[in-house]
This record gives sequence, C-alpha cells and structure tokens, in this order.
Amino acid sequence: MGRVIGFELSSQEPEKAAEFYSNVFDREIADPRWDDYWAVNTGGVEKTGINGGIGKGK
Repeated sequence: MGRVIGFELSSQEPEKAAEFYSNVFDREIADPRWDDYWAVNTGGVEKTGINGGIGKGK
C-alpha cells in the first residue's frame, strides 16, 4: 500500500480557511505564494507531519 505524501484542500474563501486551520489545528500556514494557494506545514524537523496546501475552489 502506498503512503500519503501530501494533501490539498479547496475553499471558496481560502483566506478564511487558512485562518481557521491555523487557529484550530495550530498549523503553520504561509502567505500565498502562487495565485490563491496557501502552503500548509504540519510537521517540521522536530515532529512528523504531512504537508499540503489550501487552494481557491471554483
């Protein structure tokens, strides 16, 4: 069986979704670098996690 290597979330209001996930799950979410895409860091050097992102839905 393969392993999960990342995740993608879609939202009509990605700014609000980024704020929500940052507050509720204590995640580090970067400012958007690409058109309406926020990178989400769930781990780091000291702990494991699966990184992903939040994008603007259609």
